[in-house]
Amino acid sequence: MIYQISDTGATFLVTTHYMDEAEQFSRLLFMNQGKLIAEGAPERIKREHFDNALWRVECDKPALSARVLHDQDFVLDVSLPGNVLHVTTAKSDSATELIKQSLQAAGIIVQTITRTNPTLEDVFVSLTTNGNSNSQDAG
Repeated sequence: MIYQISDTGATFLVTTHYMDEAEQFSRLLFMNQGKLIAEGAPERIKREHFDNALWRVECDKPALSARVLHDQDFVLDVSLPGNVLHVTTAKSDSATELIKQSLQAAGIIVQTITRTNPTLEDVFVSLTTNGNSNSQDAG
């Protein structure tokens, strides 16, 4: 129903914590602690507000892998959406090798490590975890 009414030119203000739901809208505003931290179309936000590298890691012990990688200096963030890891690092040619070495040293079998595009969830977590010097008062 929202999409049908929106097609007539109406504007809706919807609040949600579900980034997969937010992905469906044409324009988003991200807020954190009462401050505006990002705004624009979902693809624009992903492109302009994620300056790091994101890796999708498949391995035999994902929960243990998340704990191991969390303690590594080169890792900025680790999340576990499902049975794969999303590992955020600074952009680096050696990141895949560092990830692989860290996991193998802990006895973890690594199947694949591939560079991937961030989801809105990845971007939001990055913005709210690392702060944003460009945030504006929302009120």
